Amino acid sequence: MITRSITLVVMSIVPTFAFAGELTLGEMGTAATIENNDIVLHPLANDSYIGITDQLQLSSCLICNIGTPNIGAEYSLQRTDNQMVSVDAGLVLGGLTALGVSTGLNYSKQVNDDWLTVGVNAQIAADIAGILSIGTPLSISYLMLNGDRGWNLAASADPYSIVQTGSVTTQFSAKWHRAWDVFRLGVGMNIVTGDFEMPLYDEGGEQIDSLNLPLIPLPALSLAWRL
Repeated sequence: MITRSITLVVMSIVPTFAFAGELTLGEMGTAATIENNDIVLHPLANDSYIGITDQLQLSSCLICNIGTPNIGAEYSLQRTDNQMVSVDAGLVLGGLTALGVSTGLNYSKQVNDDWLTVGVNAQIAADIAGILSIGTPLSISYLMLNGDRGWNLAASADPYSIVQTGSVTTQFSAKWHRAWDVFRLGVGMNIVTGDFEMPLYDEGGEQIDSLNLPLIPLPALSLAWRL
């Protein structure tokens, strides 16, 4: 995918075996991949995953395929008791003439009973007229685990975009995850900081002014089934 959503996951040992109701590292998007033949299905605007081998998984935002066909792949380079490394690549089509590609390096490290994940990505989108956008998203996330549920905190920014536009835009998120036998639920809040303008209108619908907003809070919801 062009924007890879990095989230923290529950702690696990090297095998991804999980008792009923436990989250696994691979299904939640760290530098781990899901097991061979595992499927994690997201009905909303999140990536769904299928394990091709224990080291390789394919992904796609299913609902996004309606307008922008997309596919991604992630390969595990290393997985030990306390750290993981993976690389990923993505492809998205924007209509018949636009194309976007991305690649990334992901690293997860166990910190006491928690997991710290860092992601570095490069993205480019272009059409027949030339390059549309370039991005270098950086992300960091941290999980606090409590059995079949846990909190993850994340932050991300795009240094290349900041340099090019002169506008500092960042995103912070806090999300609570809960796992049942098959169903997974995540709820939380995203806060996007930057320089945003909200138009103000009179009773006739004419814009009369604008309000500068330093941040925008957005609710976050994820639903998934692990098959």
